Amino acid sequence: MSESLPTPNRRDGRRQEEGQGMVEYALIIVLIGVVAAVMLLVVGHTANNFFSNVSTSLGGT
Repeated sequence: MSESLPTPNRRDGRRQEEGQGMVEYALIIVLIGVVAAVMLLVVGHTANNFFSNVSTSLGGT
């Protein structure tokens, strides 16, 4: 008469672990986005200065 169906506790534990994994992936994606945005700000200013200097050296405005 015993069935081999998982108990509700075991099933809920699996759902929590899957949810936790999704949250971790979301946090990693957010962290990568923040780092990318900061790098674009830093590199953007440097690239702008570089191209401005090249333009000035070539006699542009």
